[in-house]
Amino acid sequence: MVRKRIALVFIGNYKSWSGGIIYILNLIQTFNEFEFESKPEILVIHSQDSPIEDIIKINYPFIEFQLYNPNKIHLLFNAVSRRILGRNLIKSKILGQIPASIYPYNAHLAFEDIPKKIYWIPDFQYLHLPQMFSSKELNSTFKRHLYISTLSDTVVFSSNDAKNDYVTNFPDFKNKLELLKFAQKLPEFNQLDIITIKEKYKVDRPYFFVPNQFWKHKNHITVLKAIKQARKNYKDLLVVFTGNENDHRNLLHIVTLRNYIIENELETNLRFLGFIDRLEQLVLMNNSIAIIQPSLFEGWSTVVEDAKALNKHIILSDLPIHKEQINLNCTFFESNNVSELSEKLITFANTKTQVISYDYNKNILDFKIRLQEILLNN
Repeated sequence: MVRKRIALVFIGNYKSWSGGIIYILNLIQTFNEFEFESKPEILVIHSQDSPIEDIIKINYPFIEFQLYNPNKIHLLFNAVSRRILGRNLIKSKILGQIPASIYPYNAHLAFEDIPKKIYWIPDFQYLHLPQMFSSKELNSTFKRHLYISTLSDTVVFSSNDAKNDYVTNFPDFKNKLELLKFAQKLPEFNQLDIITIKEKYKVDRPYFFVPNQFWKHKNHITVLKAIKQARKNYKDLLVVFTGNENDHRNLLHIVTLRNYIIENELETNLRFLGFIDRLEQLVLMNNSIAIIQPSLFEGWSTVVEDAKALNKHIILSDLPIHKEQINLNCTFFESNNVSELSEKLITFANTKTQVISYDYNKNILDFKIRLQEILLNN
C-alpha cells in the first residue's frame, strides 16, 4: 500500500495568529481519526517559533518536520519575479520524498516541485474594512489574490461568504474552488479545576467571556461601552477577556482601550487576562454565563466553533458569516449597537440560559469527509 504524502504549512505561532495555528492542529487531529489505511504521510513545514510540540502531542503515526527559514533576499527576488514573470525563479527544497500536495500554500513558499498546490483564503477583510489596513497592505494583498486567481491551482474557502467575495472581486479566476467549513474536536480539559483557575485569574463571580485577539476589528470597544451602560442596572457585571494584546496594524489600540477603562472606572467589571493556555481558556469559556463575539469582520470564527463544540450560548454581532456559521444557541446584536448589547448582557445575567442540545459530531464528520475529498482524493 502506498500512502498519500502531503505537506501542511505550520508557520507562525499562537500570538501571531492563533486561529491559523488551531486550524492546522485540527487538520492533523482529524487525519489521526481516519482509518489506518487512509492516514496520509504528513510533512509539517514550520517556522522556528511554531508550536510543533502541540503537533507531537497528537501522536500522529506518519509525520515528519521540516524547518522553513528562507533567505530574505530570495523572498524579495521571487516577489519581483512573480510580478514580472508570473513564477518563482528561486525554488525552496523539500528534504526527502516530494509530497503530492501542499496546504495551505502561499506563493512565497516557492515549493515548485510539489505538484498540487492548494491555497486557502480565509476571508477578505481588507475589502470590507479597508480603513483597518495601510495602503501598502491593501495593495499587496489585492495583488496576491489577483495573482492566485490567474493560476489553475485549487483555492479553498472556509465559508460561502468568502467564496462569494472571491468570485465577485476576481471574476476571471482560473482556479478550482472548494468549500471546507472548519469544525474542530476540542482537546480534553475536564482534568482542569474551574475553581483553581478562577482563583488564579481573580474571577470572583459569574462572568461573560470574550476570547479574541485584541485587534481593532474584533470590536472590544463596543463591549467596553456596553459594560459601562449595563452596570448602571447590574453593578456586579463581570466580563473576562483573553487574547494577545498586540495589534500590529494599530499599535496604540490596547492603549486606547485601557484609557477608556480607566476614564470610565470599569476596572472592577472586567478582567484582561492576556494570552493564556488553550485548555484554561476552554474551561473559562465552558463555565461562563455566555461567550461574546463582537467582531466587525470574520472569516470562519474559531470562537464560534468553540461555542458550538461546547454547546455554549454565544452573543455575537449580526455578520452574514456569523449567520452562516451558527443558528442554534446564539443571540445576535447589531455590531456597533452598544445599547442592544448592553440589554442582552443584563438579560443573560439575570436569566438562566436555555441551551439546545446539539450533536457537533456531525460537523466534525462533514469536515472529515470534505478534508479527504480536497486534500487526498483529488
